[in-house]
Amino acid sequence: MKKVFVFFVAVLLLFGFASFSYSAEALFPYKNHTGSVGKADRYWLNGYFDTVNGTIKQTVTDATSSQTIAPSSIGWIFTNKGASASITLTLPSAAAVLGKEIVFVLEETQSLLLEPAATDHILGTSAAGDYIWADSIGETITLVATRASYWAKKSSVGTWTEQ
Repeated sequence: MKKVFVFFVAVLLLFGFASFSYSAEALFPYKNHTGSVGKADRYWLNGYFDTVNGTIKQTVTDATSSQTIAPSSIGWIFTNKGASASITLTLPSAAAVLGKEIVFVLEETQSLLLEPAATDHILGTSAAGDYIWADSIGETITLVATRASYWAKKSSVGTWTEQ
């Protein structure tokens, strides 16, 4: 009888106390998708963690005018949705975001120019500072900072032309 009791207590300890779960706040103590701190079903990482589906989602932003991309925006997906003219997106210094990637998707028939910092190269271009561009819906490119002054094309769809 004593052995049964010890076994029962061991099972309770093993399954009763070990089956606790952490809250999303404990696992992902970041701001939620609204930018405020507190409970929500999504938490910022590089994009955000969706506790409903258990996936990490990237932030998608529509660039409607030319701008310089901040190092804190690396990992995001940039589109030209809503652009009414050609736009230029200037990449941050590759040295500042080494090993990170960024995605660009054309959703408008407006040219999207991707320009590296003046001393950076996009591999496959002739010189530092040369930009690449595309102008058809569906063209996509993923760039990754591989060295202190180099961006590499990880993948691309469509025609990305050097200028």
